[in-house]
This record gives sequence, structure tokens and C-alpha cells, in this order.
Amino acid sequence: MNKTPEPEPIDRRAQARRFYDLLGGGTRELRGISTKGVIVGYYDNADDFAYAVREANEKGYNLYTNLNPLDPRFQPAALHKGKACTDADISRLWFILIDCDPERSHPKGGKSARRTPSTRRHLRRSKRSSNT
Repeated sequence: MNKTPEPEPIDRRAQARRFYDLLGGGTRELRGISTKGVIVGYYDNADDFAYAVREANEKGYNLYTNLNPLDPRFQPAALHKGKACTDADISRLWFILIDCDPERSHPKGGKSARRTPSTRRHLRRSKRSSNT
């Protein structure tokens, strides 16, 4: 009888180290968000980054990090008072994320589209002009 092999345990620290290296190293902000609040830390080596990822993950934080490198002149010590880095602290864009959602059908028929205030105004104007 074949017994299903036990899955190997996931080494989260090794995964975090590889992710840090994939991003190109440098200073990385790690931001954790949970019902307990927000934590922010800055790491300039893979081991410290990986340790912080594991610790925050075990405490139930949802974790985020900057994909693009921070400016080498960025001084994280100046921001350790609970503040996070901003777009101005990014030195260059290596990664750009694009969120593409499929077109979905509306439950009452027809197509559903996200309607921002500007698209709603446009729709109202086009309905008025089609009625005349």
C-alpha cells in the first residue's frame, strides 16, 4: 500500500531571504498591518529581513514591502517614529504592478463596470444628450 509522503515543512525564512535577494537587496521597508495596529521596520540585509518577516507573520500581521529600491540617501532612523517611506523615497522604478480585472456580468444582466465619479458624470451627460 502506497502511503502519501508528508509534505516538507516550508522554510519561511529561506523564502523571505530569496525574495529579498530577488528584489536586489538594499534597504527595504517591511510594513505589517493587523487589528493590533501597524508596524514598520527597515532592513538592509536578507537575514534580518527574513527574521522580521517570520516574527511578524507568526504574530498575525499581513506583510507588505516596497518592490522598488529606496534612495541610498534614505535615512530610516529618521522615520522610526511610526512613519513609513513615501513615493519620494523611491530611487527608481524596477517593478510596476498592473491590476487587470476581467469584465464581469452584472447580476441583473448586462455588463458591470466600475463607476468612478467621472464616469458617472459622463454617463449622465451621454444619457441626457441621447434623450434630446
